[in-house]
Amino acid sequence: MINRGRRLKRYLGLVRGDPKYLGGVDLITPSMLKGWIIPFSKDFQEIEKVSLLIGSDYKVTSDVNEYREDVADLYKINFKSGFTITLPESQPKSISKTIKVVANTNNSYEIELPFLNKSFSLKTLMFDIFLSDIYGTRGNIDGFQSDGFIYGWAAKINNKEIVNIWMQCQGIEPKKIICNKNRYDLTQIDIKENSGFQIDPASLEKIWDLKKVTFSFDREGKFSVPQIKDIIIPKSEILEKNIELVSQSESSENSIMELNNIPLDIQEKMNRIKDLSEKLSLFEREITKNDYFEKYGKKNLFSKILRILGKR
Repeated sequence: MINRGRRLKRYLGLVRGDPKYLGGVDLITPSMLKGWIIPFSKDFQEIEKVSLLIGSDYKVTSDVNEYREDVADLYKINFKSGFTITLPESQPKSISKTIKVVANTNNSYEIELPFLNKSFSLKTLMFDIFLSDIYGTRGNIDGFQSDGFIYGWAAKINNKEIVNIWMQCQGIEPKKIICNKNRYDLTQIDIKENSGFQIDPASLEKIWDLKKVTFSFDREGKFSVPQIKDIIIPKSEILEKNIELVSQSESSENSIMELNNIPLDIQEKMNRIKDLSEKLSLFEREITKNDYFEKYGKKNLFSKILRILGKR
């Protein structure tokens, strides 16, 4: 059991100062914090609530009521371990130096949760959010759709301002994405319509080819936009070939649609001409192959023509 605990600590990080629980905060955005917590052993209580504390006056509490498939698969559990702490619409008026996320057991035992991304400090990120003009921004990366484009959205709650997000990849300059496309489905979650974006991978520079990308609310990449699936930009040559095939397909479909608009009697005559043309082509191949004219003369040649044309 001790060795297993050490491996888990290296991989994900134990809850700070308490080896009885595993988990922490794994996503911080300008509008929410997400994370998970589970007991390290069946002998300990499941956590029901977590809270964001700023000093002694500011407290936002959330239930642990989300099923986390990734956590369930990793630890072979079948209960809800995830939580989302939604930040208030208005920024705190005063910010204390004491910022932490804690979980409480039924007997009021307090457990502080760490930020699982070791590159950043939870306290520093929360300070940045509370003092930033991106506070309250929400969004989601929907990923690739059937047309091959990448879709998503980002917006500020109760704000008509257009939001920009940033496409990120290590070693490449972040690319600004303007979220101003109309998406009528967003009104169902109380987001203004013109908050969407779409990215055509074929329009990206070749430097993005085969790169795994993420998106963030800030240029520095500290605050990630939620996304479920990994996004890898296809190679430019493959995209160009697909565009060519789609173009050919659309051209064929347009030709069929144009033919269907022609009156039936004209279509019938066109089909008869096409049939005659095919028969004449067949005849040309036959006489070339068998040299009918030299071998059998004009009479037999004329009989051959009648047989091929079906007028015998």
